[in-house]
Amino acid sequence: MTRSVRDCATLLDEVAGWVPGEKYRLPAPPRRYSQEIDRSPAPLSIAVYTDSWASTEVDQEIVLAVDHVARELESLGHHVERDAPEFDWEEFMLAHFRIWAGYLAESVHVISSLSGSKPSRETLEPTVMAGYEYGRALTAIDMGEAFSIVNKISRELGAFHTRYDVLLTPTTNTPPPPLGFLNASDQSLTHEQWVRRIFDVVSFTPLFNLSGAPAITLPLATTTGGLPIGVQFSADLCGESTLLALAGQLERALPWNQRLPQIHASA
Repeated sequence: MTRSVRDCATLLDEVAGWVPGEKYRLPAPPRRYSQEIDRSPAPLSIAVYTDSWASTEVDQEIVLAVDHVARELESLGHHVERDAPEFDWEEFMLAHFRIWAGYLAESVHVISSLSGSKPSRETLEPTVMAGYEYGRALTAIDMGEAFSIVNKISRELGAFHTRYDVLLTPTTNTPPPPLGFLNASDQSLTHEQWVRRIFDVVSFTPLFNLSGAPAITLPLATTTGGLPIGVQFSADLCGESTLLALAGQLERALPWNQRLPQIHASA
């Protein structure tokens, strides 16, 4: 969301926290997030994973970029080794199909009620309509099963973080795909096919969408063609301070603020 770790931390300082009446409250961080970015974290235990939980291909340029960052982390004094949390990808996908579509159906229903515009092929993109119809067909039992899967996977992820402070992965399986690869207007795709099409090239990020564990992506490398390569770091629940301190350290070691593509927006 930002071009610098400073701006990311400042934004999080402004939106973090709770208001009276909210069901869940997270403990306040030990310091403001913007105070974390200038300190070098104590040596961390960092796991590295470059395979795909979806068993889809990971581009070699992406793997090499992550490996380069892993070596940089070792030079900064962190302990790095190959490991990853284990979970059933197909179970995970089933939960994601249902939770995504359930939320989508509810959102479309509310917007329809407020606007008076009925959901149809004329008012919604085909892939959104497919998700809306999938979500409307779900039962309470379907959703209960989905949340049980999420609970199980979140606990497996939590157990993993009793051994490691941080998990390092690619952000995407491939360099940025060409425009049109993710075509929300493709009428041939079912809801499940659309989600799989996305996760085939973005198989590293959805685990944290569903579990709620924090993750941060840093543009630490580029392809031979000059396109950015994102490298993702994730931590245990409430581990934002750790991630921002590590991100600040890497921004100083591998700065990216002057690295711009040929076509870019600039002030």
